[in-house]
Amino acid sequence: ASTVPVTDNSAVVQADIQTSKPAAMLLLLALFAAANAQSNHVVYTYITPVGASQQAYPIGVCVNYEITIGANFTPVNAFGVFSCNTAGDQVTLTQYGTDDTCSGTSTGSEVVSSPASFECNGSDNYVVTDGCTANTGTGSETTCCDSTCLPATQATGVCVDLGTTDSDGNNQYQMVTCDAFSTSTMTYTTSDCSGTGTAFSSSAYNTCEFYVTQIIYDIYLRMHYCYENGQEISEDCYCSDTPTCSPTTAAPTAAPTTAAPTGSPTAPTTAAPTTAAPTDTVGSGAAHYHAVYAVVLSVAFMFIS
Repeated sequence: ASTVPVTDNSAVVQADIQTSKPAAMLLLLALFAAANAQSNHVVYTYITPVGASQQAYPIGVCVNYEITIGANFTPVNAFGVFSCNTAGDQVTLTQYGTDDTCSGTSTGSEVVSSPASFECNGSDNYVVTDGCTANTGTGSETTCCDSTCLPATQATGVCVDLGTTDSDGNNQYQMVTCDAFSTSTMTYTTSDCSGTGTAFSSSAYNTCEFYVTQIIYDIYLRMHYCYENGQEISEDCYCSDTPTCSPTTAAPTAAPTTAAPTGSPTAPTTAAPTTAAPTDTVGSGAAHYHAVYAVVLSVAFMFIS
């Protein structure tokens, strides 16, 4: 009988395993770092005619950081880009006046002094939400929120200290999140936004969701874009010039002034419509609310002046 020689490769296999361990560890560490990377952001005070609030802005993105009321009560929006220095230890706001593309000549710049929070070495994660107005009861608002709109851009996954307390005296914090279909803003009483939060606002990409009534105008929200690691992950085909996905509704998802939102995004709004003036007891989510409300104020002043 013939004998087939058997080669002992155990030493070679063991050497390969030892060689591959460092590479595997580096890969695992890279994946872990990517999964746990903070969002690039800076917490900055958003100023509007109806109040100021803390908001987490993304880095390197054109954003609306201030709104004032100009001549004839016309809202004046100020746009700019936050950027980090090479060392990643300082944030600068480059201002572009009313240029909502931030592509023209800069009107000035300022170093953000002692921000409550900022990150320059993380991931580019942020959401753009449209806040739009429509005349109460006219039924003129479409599912795409294509009337008078103002976009709000916020960094996601950042726990923002609102500097306020709830009725029980607990400090309040807020975090905005988004995915391919919807965005939500949650309020927490923990400094890292852990535990169970309270829904403050929400919107989806495929519906113009009723948010609140102010004076004679309803305010609607619709998520426009969601970015994760610098890439758009949202299904924005719904309201494009040539839609490629099917609409799910043909009318506003809630009855203005009398009904709570009927959409089903990630975290449904729990508050019923109100006609009370906004307060500063909410922060990053309220920044968007304040901006749209300033538009409403300007229109209302035109009617009563």
